[in-house]
Amino acid sequence: MKTNRWAEAVRRVSWCTWDIVVQRLFTPIDVTNIYDFTGRYESPGYFPALANNHAKMVKIYREEIYVDRSKLVKGLCPGVKLDVFFPGFPTLKHIPYTSSLRKAKVKVFQQPSRHDSLVLSITDQGKKDVKAVALELLGKSIFVGWPHLIEA
Repeated sequence: MKTNRWAEAVRRVSWCTWDIVVQRLFTPIDVTNIYDFTGRYESPGYFPALANNHAKMVKIYREEIYVDRSKLVKGLCPGVKLDVFFPGFPTLKHIPYTSSLRKAKVKVFQQPSRHDSLVLSITDQGKKDVKAVALELLGKSIFVGWPHLIEA
């Protein structure tokens, strides 16, 4: 069950009132002028107002991007490398782990799960000496900030 009803959530949005919602429900939307439908949204604390908008709308027709079925390839691309670690791409391929299905009451949307959850447990690999790890990595590029790795 959700914690807030939809109508209650609408009342909490400062620029949207119940009258506007009811009016817009029965008004056809002109997709070419969606900016006027939604109104201008500003949030000075997070996003400053745009001084210059350089976006442009370009119509794309289906015929321009159509690919015949005979040219589509089902499955993996030829030459794909499955056993390679790509920096910046999170994977469990090279980390030893175990998995189990159990009632773990994992919180999802502020509610504990009612059914079995797939639980991954990373296998203990022992602890290396901190000085040995530092000497091993000294002068090398490493990747930090999992799961979205960046080079450091």
